[in-house]
Amino acid sequence: MKRISVIYKFSLLLLIMTLVPLAIMSFYILADFTILKKQIDNSTGSLQDESNTSFQKVKEIAITNIEETLDAQSDKLIRIRLLEISKQISEFLRSVETDAIFLSTLSQDEQTYISFVNSKQKSVWFNRDTIVLLPEYSEISFTGTDGVERIKIKNGSIKRDFLDLRKDMNL
Repeated sequence: MKRISVIYKFSLLLLIMTLVPLAIMSFYILADFTILKKQIDNSTGSLQDESNTSFQKVKEIAITNIEETLDAQSDKLIRIRLLEISKQISEFLRSVETDAIFLSTLSQDEQTYISFVNSKQKSVWFNRDTIVLLPEYSEISFTGTDGVERIKIKNGSIKRDFLDLRKDMNL
C-alpha cells in the first residue's frame, strides 16, 4: 500500500474540521428555517403595518394642512370679493342719489321720466360670453306731497296704477 503523506493527511484533517462545523451549522439553519421564515414574515408584516399607519398619519396631516390653507385662501378671496361688492353698491347708491337730485331739477312729466329711464343702462355679465345692457332702474315714480304717485314708469312703459304710499300695505 501506498503511504499517504503527512501533508495530505494534514490537509484532509483540516478539510474535515472545516466541513463538519459547516455541516452542523447548515443543519441547524435548515432546521430553524421555518422559524426564521415566520420571524421574517412577522417582521415584514409589522413593518408594513407601521408604514401604513405612518402613511395614514401623514395623509391626515397633509389633508388637514391643505384644508386649512384652502379655507384661509377662500376666506381671503371672499373678503376681497365682499369689499369689491360693497364698493359697487356704494357707487350705485351715490349714482342713485345723484340721479334723484338731477330728476328733481327736471320737469315732472311722463316723457321726461321715460327718457331718463331709457338713458340709464348698465351692462350686466351673465356668464363669460353673455353681456346684456339692462335698464338701471326697473321702476321709477314721482310721488306728490300728499303721498300719492303722480308718474309711474315700470319696465320702460307708463303705468297708471298709482299707489297711495300713506297706506302701510302699499309700502
